[in-house]
Amino acid sequence: MNDYNLGDVRFYIDHDKSFLYTERHDKLTREGVYAEWYNIQQLEGFVPSYDSIADYSFVPDYDFDLSELKEISKEMSNYDVRTGNVAIVTGIDAGRFLLAQFFCRTVNMVNRRKHQVFKSKAEAESWLLSIRKNK
Repeated sequence: MNDYNLGDVRFYIDHDKSFLYTERHDKLTREGVYAEWYNIQQLEGFVPSYDSIADYSFVPDYDFDLSELKEISKEMSNYDVRTGNVAIVTGIDAGRFLLAQFFCRTVNMVNRRKHQVFKSKAEAESWLLSIRKNK
C-alpha cells in the first residue's frame, strides 16, 4: 500500500484490493474538492479504474451551498478521471450524510460510475466488493 500525505488530505493506494482511499482532515470547500481530484491524478501508482473510498468523516466543516454542490457534481466528469465506483464515508453526522446523498444522486445522473454514501469505511468496502462480485 502506498501512502501519501498532501496537507490535510491523505491518500492510500491499495493495489491488492484495487482501492484508492482518500481521507480529508480539513474544511471541505469547492476549491478543496477540485484540488483533491487533481492531486489524486498525480499520485505515483494511480490507476483510474480502481474503486475509491473518500472518507470525509474527519471533516470539521464545509463551505459551499447546494448550487455549488450541484455544479461540482456536473463538472466531476471533466476534472476527475477516475472510472471506478466511489463510496463516500461521512461518519454518523446526519447533515454531512444528507449533503453527500444529494451529491451522489446528482452525480449519478450524469456519470456512468456509481456513487454511494456510507457511515463507515467497512460498509463502503463491502458495497464496492459486492458490485465486483455481481459483474
